[in-house]
Amino acid sequence: MSGVGAAGQSLAERLNHLLATTAVPGGKPLTTRELAQKVTEAGHQVSHTYVARLLNGQTDDPSLRCLQALAKVFGVPAAYFVDDATADKVNADLELLAALRDGDVRFIALGARGLSPGSQETVMNVIRQVRMLEGLKPDSTGRKSVGRDN
Repeated sequence: MSGVGAAGQSLAERLNHLLATTAVPGGKPLTTRELAQKVTEAGHQVSHTYVARLLNGQTDDPSLRCLQALAKVFGVPAAYFVDDATADKVNADLELLAALRDGDVRFIALGARGLSPGSQETVMNVIRQVRMLEGLKPDSTGRKSVGRDN
């Protein structure tokens, strides 16, 4: 879902996105049984069958307690499941965390820390050029320039 907003996403799509993006690197996403166990441990008893129905969209109106337990399991606010703006912010954070799992990306990010704003801008320009050479969007963050938050 990289770069895609959460507007219009179903509960099933949001749950599946969380499963995919929170899996341990090199590991597999939780199974329905494992997720059901974690939700139960988080305070709301559910069966693996119910979890499967949530994930495939057959059930799309869980109780508030269920949403709160799911949120606890994934470490996201419960509003993630019902509020597009919250889901967009969480998804952006998840995308960043996934990128930082890559050792080279982490090296680039930490290597740029402490550089002057002018040097950071030079590094960003090089990255933009390389992205264009590789046929990628010049800037996947939506950030216009170093030092300015959008």
